[in-house]
Amino acid sequence: MRTDQGITGYGEVQGGPQGLICEMAKVLGDLAIGMDAMAHEGVWERLFSATSPRPDGLGGWDGLPAPLPRNARPQVMAAIGGIDIALWDIKGKATALPVYKLLGTHMQDGMVHLPDAPGFGIDIDWQQLARLRA
Repeated sequence: MRTDQGITGYGEVQGGPQGLICEMAKVLGDLAIGMDAMAHEGVWERLFSATSPRPDGLGGWDGLPAPLPRNARPQVMAAIGGIDIALWDIKGKATALPVYKLLGTHMQDGMVHLPDAPGFGIDIDWQQLARLRA
């Protein structure tokens, strides 16, 4: 994804077939043109609703892409996820903050605390993880 200000955000997708997911990301990315890249929730909502069943949407009569069949939902969610990751990357670059801080996490003594649910979290000791991988 690239903003009008020239900031490029990179995302990644998982799943397959990769060619289909990448093509969906291109089509969905076009729907985000003109939207505020910093308002990633609004972009996500638009992309999700554009691919979901809706009144007057069955044949694409409302000017948006026609809703996708249920068996394409994993691929479309992967494409939307890749776009969302790219928007977080843009937000991090625009604010000069690491994405983990934008997500509301903190780092202390080499550990990143990731929020999981209210009152709970996952602690990752990056140094220990590096030693285990070596």
